[in-house]
Amino acid sequence: MESNRTILFIGHAPHAVACLSNLAAMLRLRGRESIALLRGDCSQLPKTSFSEFKEIRSHEWHSRSDVEPRGLRRLARRPFRQTIRNVRMRDEVRRVLDRERPLAMVLTTDTAFPEAMFVRVGQRLGIPAVCVQWAFSLPQGHYDAMRAAPSAGKPRTGIARRGMRAVAGILDLIASHALGLSFRFRRTFGGGESRGLAVMGEAFADQFEAQGVDPARIMVTGHPMHDDLITRDKMRSRGEVLQILGLEDERIVLFTTQPHLHYGMLSRTEWECFTLQVCEAALLDERNRLVVKIHPRESLHEYESLLGMRQGCAIIQDMDIVSLTEAADAVVTQFSTTALTAMGLMRPVVLANFMELSGAEFFSGIEGLSVARTPNELVLRLEELLENESTRLMACREQRQALGRYALVDGLSSERLADFIDELIREAHVRHARG
Repeated sequence: MESNRTILFIGHAPHAVACLSNLAAMLRLRGRESIALLRGDCSQLPKTSFSEFKEIRSHEWHSRSDVEPRGLRRLARRPFRQTIRNVRMRDEVRRVLDRERPLAMVLTTDTAFPEAMFVRVGQRLGIPAVCVQWAFSLPQGHYDAMRAAPSAGKPRTGIARRGMRAVAGILDLIASHALGLSFRFRRTFGGGESRGLAVMGEAFADQFEAQGVDPARIMVTGHPMHDDLITRDKMRSRGEVLQILGLEDERIVLFTTQPHLHYGMLSRTEWECFTLQVCEAALLDERNRLVVKIHPRESLHEYESLLGMRQGCAIIQDMDIVSLTEAADAVVTQFSTTALTAMGLMRPVVLANFMELSGAEFFSGIEGLSVARTPNELVLRLEELLENESTRLMACREQRQALGRYALVDGLSSERLADFIDELIREAHVRHARG
């Protein structure tokens, strides 16, 4: 008999864990209790997003150099900096797992810290982990470019300093390996040490396998959030959505933003220019009303300051994206997972790629999605999809056919994922019994 029924959800971003609430609901039906362990202050999080979780717990990780013991600080800046951090993080993770003793862990990534350390320590304690693809994942080159962007303008250091860093890195690696704290990640999402990787569709299974993930770890489950497209239990009506937004029963264009400014992929000037161009193009037809759905990592205040009290435009950050997409007549996006939601709801999607950002070519290859590379093209694409019913239906049908490869949408994703977790728990019990 299992003495503990807890499944521990761990994630850097609250919205990444919140979108797995349907999984938490399915686990509750099976007698499990889901606890969300999030970084930082959780007091301002919308409680409705975590209603299926028994508890939300915040944790500040004290493994950074600014809180290292004073006697080790000088040393930590040189050869064994990462090793010292990893030792502290390992001990901290061990304390959390000793306190919680979960049956299993659900992670939104296993190649970042502290998640990777939870997987490593959890395995040694017999606690299995499954990494869940919670959002659209682009090929690795896109993320490499994103990481490189903020440092592109920084001056290079001298040869001597770079040489010292290289030697320090080698010593750090040797020390970490000796302590069992070295990590070899595949350069991809889900390329860590978790027992299972749950993905939305076959296209992503192929993508991760091509990037080096062991195919035996991969399970195509679909996304728990997409169960709402079939069950519609939690969806608000169009009338309710429009009332919340303060709009009449008018033609709605939904613009879902992405945190390119947050990640340094666009300068502030470029971000402002792009945002204003999308809004002006969508509102050029006076019959259109624009709803700007702000990404959780972005600042609502920045968008409100930029767009002001623009007539015909509503700005929102905290709303159920499925209901919002269902209420829209067309969706404008860049790389948002909302594109898949819209495809499942038979809403036409236009990809706005005025800035030629890395990763756009991957999205533009999805059948049925329209691509606008200039503001004028966006105006034309929206006009075609909103004015011509046959064009709109053809695009939606093509999108729906293509969706099957990217997302398994049948209302059973949460059940498949819960089955996957149960299987990993049983395997862990067998390994424990064998000693």
